[in-house]
Amino acid sequence: MLDLIWEVMPSAHYEEARRAASASLFPSTRLIADIEGDMKFGLSTATGGETRVYEISNELVPVLSMLHSDFHSVDIEVFFVFRWLPDQLGRKSSRRFSKAEAVLYLDMCFSEDLLKDMDVEGQRAVVASCFFKFTEDSLRKYRFDGLDISSFMLALKTEAASIGCLDSR
Repeated sequence: MLDLIWEVMPSAHYEEARRAASASLFPSTRLIADIEGDMKFGLSTATGGETRVYEISNELVPVLSMLHSDFHSVDIEVFFVFRWLPDQLGRKSSRRFSKAEAVLYLDMCFSEDLLKDMDVEGQRAVVASCFFKFTEDSLRKYRFDGLDISSFMLALKTEAASIGCLDSR
């Protein structure tokens, strides 16, 4: 059984996410997919609004929801944060694993200055490239019982490609 808990969910780019979400004016979202067993995913955004990356990151909502059948026995929560900030803030991407809570926090920062001049497809390509690489590198940095990282990444990319979400190449 898959339970979804939504907090401040905007209109999303894909129909699956649109049906599950109500419109919001707030530039952040949080999804926690509580998967049968112990696996959870969380998603949040922080953006200045000059890019479409808020929408792009929300394309992951149905993808994360679909992963439950293959990875329900892994005792971990992966919480993704997508930030689009001006370069002058100097914020860098970071990762942190809380062993006590079994939560891997992946905080990805993107240059709003770079992305604001790109079309949505260009923004999607930049986000996808960073997302898949940063996620895989982060999972490999820590040890998670029961998680086959190669299988997880393949499933993540396959699910993303199956609904046209991001660019999983």
